[in-house]
Amino acid sequence: MKLTTAELGNKLDLARSRFPLHSVHQHYKGGVYEVIGHALNTDDMVTTAILYRRIDGPGFDAIAETGITYSRPMMEWTEVVHDESNNIHLARFRRIA
Repeated sequence: MKLTTAELGNKLDLARSRFPLHSVHQHYKGGVYEVIGHALNTDDMVTTAILYRRIDGPGFDAIAETGITYSRPMMEWTEVVHDESNNIHLARFRRIA
């Protein structure tokens, strides 16, 4: 499915509104991440990705994490996961700042 430039822009606008730059989110396993960008997957030009970096959490090492950028499809940011250690369902990421 080929999208127009306007449609691609709309997809990125949606990602920006749901996950603003510099917003901070906690992963259900405890890591804390800052959103640093938004992108489109070049394989399909449909999947919107969130670019982020780790800023805190269990085992966080600021020196080791320097310069590391992660990417995850936006739909994974919004999904509900099963936390087997507590046997509950919860959001993969929740906004904390």
